Amino acid sequence: MVKPGECLSLRNRRRWSRHWVAASSAAEVTVNGNTGLAHQNGAIHIPAGAMLRFANPGAIPLEVVEVQIVRAMGEDGTVSNADIGARVVGAR
Repeated sequence: MVKPGECLSLRNRRRWSRHWVAASSAAEVTVNGNTGLAHQNGAIHIPAGAMLRFANPGAIPLEVVEVQIVRAMGEDGTVSNADIGARVVGAR
């Protein structure tokens, strides 16, 4: 979940692509510098290596469902480029 008015860190995943669904409300999605709106239950495919960020422009927590498409799991393929802190519900 992403808190209202907050965003996920700007990052890319070198080794896998993803399919994201904005489950609870609309989400602002930035992929490789292009920003658009994913409506509630709207999905977006993010290719491997793409720079991305999800933001919550709404008034309620944003639930995001992520499906990763990868040959081998692990965080070693993640590069965080800008992380602003406690923007996720439950973060310390």
